[in-house]
Amino acid sequence: MKLLAAHIYGFGKWQDFRVEFPEENLFLISGPNESGKSTIRQFMLFILFGLPPKQREFHRPKTGGKIGGRLKLWTEEAGMFYVERTHEKQNGEAICYLSDGSIKGSDWWSKQLNGMNRDSFESVFSFDADDLMELHAMKPDELGELLLGVGMTGTEKIYTVEKQLENELDKRFKPQGKNPEINSQLNKLTSMQQEWNQLQEQEESYQQQKKTEAGLVGNIEMLQRDLENTKAARTKQGKLVQALPILYMLAGEQAKLEQLPEFSHFPENGLERYEYLQEQLLPLRSRFAVLESNERDYRYEISTLQQQLWQQKKREKAEALAAASNTYQQQASQLDYLKKRRKKSVAELEQQIDDLHLDLNWDQLGSLSMPFHLEDSWNQIKEAVQQTEAEWESAEREERSTQEQLRSLQEEKARLDIGILEESKAVELQKIVDAKRTQEYVESSEGRPIFPEVDKWKKRQAWTLSGSAVIGAVLFGAAAFLSDIKSFYAVGLILFLAGMVPVWKVKKSSGRLSSPSSEGEPIALQWTASDYKEAEQQLRRHYQLLDEQHSISGQIKQRSLQLLKVSERKKFLEEKRQQVERQIREQKRRYPFLIDVDPAYWPKLFHKLDACMEKYHSLIRLDMEQEELLQQLDEYRKSLTAFFKETGLDESDETSEFVRQLQEQLEKQRQNRQTLSQYEEWLERAVREREQLLEEMQPYEQDTGSLLKTAGVENEEDFRRLGRQQQEALSIKEKMDSYYNQLAPLLSGEEINHYLDNLPDQAEAKQALEQFETELEKLESLMDAARQQLSDIRSKISRMERSEHFSQFKHRYSGEIEQLKKQVKQWAVYQTAKEMLMETKISYQKDYLPHTLKAAGAHFHQLTDGKYVDIFPPEDGRPFSVTDQEGFRYAVDELSKGTADQLYVSLRLALSSVYQAENMPFFIDDAFVHFDRKRKREFGSILKNISEQQQQIILFSSSKSIQKTLGEIPVIDLENREVIELA
Repeated sequence: MKLLAAHIYGFGKWQDFRVEFPEENLFLISGPNESGKSTIRQFMLFILFGLPPKQREFHRPKTGGKIGGRLKLWTEEAGMFYVERTHEKQNGEAICYLSDGSIKGSDWWSKQLNGMNRDSFESVFSFDADDLMELHAMKPDELGELLLGVGMTGTEKIYTVEKQLENELDKRFKPQGKNPEINSQLNKLTSMQQEWNQLQEQEESYQQQKKTEAGLVGNIEMLQRDLENTKAARTKQGKLVQALPILYMLAGEQAKLEQLPEFSHFPENGLERYEYLQEQLLPLRSRFAVLESNERDYRYEISTLQQQLWQQKKREKAEALAAASNTYQQQASQLDYLKKRRKKSVAELEQQIDDLHLDLNWDQLGSLSMPFHLEDSWNQIKEAVQQTEAEWESAEREERSTQEQLRSLQEEKARLDIGILEESKAVELQKIVDAKRTQEYVESSEGRPIFPEVDKWKKRQAWTLSGSAVIGAVLFGAAAFLSDIKSFYAVGLILFLAGMVPVWKVKKSSGRLSSPSSEGEPIALQWTASDYKEAEQQLRRHYQLLDEQHSISGQIKQRSLQLLKVSERKKFLEEKRQQVERQIREQKRRYPFLIDVDPAYWPKLFHKLDACMEKYHSLIRLDMEQEELLQQLDEYRKSLTAFFKETGLDESDETSEFVRQLQEQLEKQRQNRQTLSQYEEWLERAVREREQLLEEMQPYEQDTGSLLKTAGVENEEDFRRLGRQQQEALSIKEKMDSYYNQLAPLLSGEEINHYLDNLPDQAEAKQALEQFETELEKLESLMDAARQQLSDIRSKISRMERSEHFSQFKHRYSGEIEQLKKQVKQWAVYQTAKEMLMETKISYQKDYLPHTLKAAGAHFHQLTDGKYVDIFPPEDGRPFSVTDQEGFRYAVDELSKGTADQLYVSLRLALSSVYQAENMPFFIDDAFVHFDRKRKREFGSILKNISEQQQQIILFSSSKSIQKTLGEIPVIDLENREVIELA
């Protein structure tokens, strides 16, 4: 396959971009960073293999427009054609336009790619500088394994999968580990065994533990007392530390107050306040006399009405009886309705119980308990029974069918074994055919194949091996999908690539002919024409039977595997059936009436039973309501009779007459209360106004007397002087009061006075507080230790006193053993996967790796200027290694980074030559930028040799100088638009 041109409709930074590729198989696409080289490479990969929708959206041009384009290609089979993909058309599927005008779809294009996908292509026919950077980041002991994986498949995925499997195994078990799951579970079981031994020993030390408990309780009580005393001292000291700054300020204000002289209290604004007070008092005294007269009248009327009113308790009782009269009528009507409703419900419930045809009476129905989840449980049992029976019948049918197919295949294989020739006989007949065909070839001098049947048989063998590998890859993919083990995907890919190699070899060798020399004399035959014809027929029949035998053997393996899967499924279904039977037995034990009822009808029975139980509970509620109504009616009649006797009113035989008289008396009392309330309101208002006047007058009168009494002066000058001194003293006292208020939550009055007389040093107070904190922490630590020890002792004593601990411990121990079995089973799955991967690596390394290493050795020899000769894979515990000219062998971790890069590049180029039958273009993106000039020149020589074998190689680099280093190869310069058009 060869790429001829590209047309990018829109992809990343490129829009409506066209470029024609040179006719030479080796050329360079050059441009600085961010010029779009990698975008062109990604576009080619997109056209060849496609992209998911989200990844296609990532490459949408920033200015908008559609995503996609087309490539112009050429292959020997199809000639020149175009492949087009667009995001908006057919969800990015490939559309192929052939030279004869026909249009093909994605299926035809997949056949042209021989089933190769993007991952396979990038593993074999593409690499870049990032691959070398990952190589530099590898640890020395991991480098050999990585190169081995690259030599086999061109990718490090084998190494990654193997590491993942090793990590999973180490996470579950290590022979000398403690943290893995299985190690931890084993340690846990060992610890539980030790605990069991300790339980037996603890029974003997019970009395000793009780004595220890008593001692610890006494010790804790003593520590508690010390702790409380220390906490009290710490709290007191903490308050002192907090109060010291305020005490210092209070002492300062106190010193200021002591410096002021003694003086009498002086009223503020004396003369003005006195005149103002006299003017305010005159109208207030006049109003006060009027209010006192009204108050005497109101009190007389209130006293008269109060003598006519019932006491509050008696009035409330009468109001309650009157209010209950409506309820009495409603209750009487409700009682009649309930009696009718109960009679109807009894008949309905009896009919529902009879319709069930179960051994169930009213008493059993009343004691029946049906939790809310029972319906779901019965539904699940019904569905489980039906599902289990259906799956069992399906498994039986599949097993019978598979056994019949397997028996037929075995009979057919036995029949074929009879017809197959012995090896010595087949060799003898082959000699006859070979001799005859050799003579015919010499006589005709034509280049026809000499052994067509042999070639055909080899092709069939190759395709058979390839098919087996593909089936294995499919099985691994299915296993990965079912078990969610992603490493199986990589193993399946390896099997697929391994299956393609025999087919490639047969295709490669089919073109070569083993023609004898045209010179020499004709070969004389010792067999007749009939012998040759008979030998040719027997050989053709022999190879045909061998092909059929291989095919039938593969089918027998598939049927055997299918039969094994069916057997495992039947075991699982049998366990599932037993589990369902246990659930059914448990339900019948709890509900004996289910013994004669099929589980399929249990859900329907649940609803009928639920309806019966609801009806039964409804009857119980009706009986309770009737009883309650009868009691309420009787209590109301008794209450009315007792009230009338107590009040002295005329009694009556009818309850309605009682109610009428009661309502008349209540109306009279209501009117008296309204009148009384009016007088009380007037009295309250008068008293309130009089008190308000007293409150208004009192401060005026008090202020008037105190102004003259407290001043104690005769002239204004002395009055003002005393006023200023008083103001200053009041300000100081206000500050002192504020400080006292701040100190009140912290210190008592005696403590404040004591500390004012002897102010302590703040630093010493803080130091004392820290000492109390240290002592408190020490006591709390001792207390916690003692409490923990007491808790442990009491826990041990409690465990000794519980008789069920042994059985519970045994059950828990059994559960831990089951958990260990599950963990071991999961570990075995990963171990099996690892062993299968190792067997696949060994098989691939033995059969195909030597061809890759042989080609890689030639490239490596040339790149290193002949310093290194051969490459050797890991063998007998030795790592991946190379040998130099003098025969010394070096492990890959002993090579320099540059040499390791050259070894990696050699392996990638060699792997491409092994897959040469695919004839795909090779992409190299800046993978040799770190090579020196000499290595670049040798690398260019290797690339030219490969390109001369009709393989297209496209280089991507930001360095234009690489053109001269590689020997003047064609260049597409992305900075020069004209060069792009010319190219």
